[in-house]
Amino acid sequence: MDPWQFLIVAEQLRDADLEAGRRSSISRSYYAAFNEIVASLREHQVTLPQRDAHEKLCRCLTGTGHQALVLIAEHLRWLRLNRVAADYDMAANPDAFSTIETARALGRARKIRQQFISVGVDTAAGLLRDYLRRTGQMP
Repeated sequence: MDPWQFLIVAEQLRDADLEAGRRSSISRSYYAAFNEIVASLREHQVTLPQRDAHEKLCRCLTGTGHQALVLIAEHLRWLRLNRVAADYDMAANPDAFSTIETARALGRARKIRQQFISVGVDTAAGLLRDYLRRTGQMP
């Protein structure tokens, strides 16, 4: 499956009348971006351990020191925090899941994709591979 299809679903749910739909939009925005990067890296023989993969991806992107990859990590962390709230915090203020917030999440996911494309998957994979080797996480 193309992970970017999650963003299509997120867009369809962006203006949902039900809070659950808007929460799902935020969640799908995160997974579109996260899975897009993971799938692209996997195609270039860079895989992250399944355990703590979400935080590990951000740590590795930051660890490369590449300015755009560090920014991608920051955007992913923001999206993930919002995804966790959307998926698990049933007592959260509903304003956190307004159409404005869903649009913000969609925008972040698109920005992540644009920045990742601008870096180039070959470059990103090489930098991540180097980081994983330096830190003893990859043979």
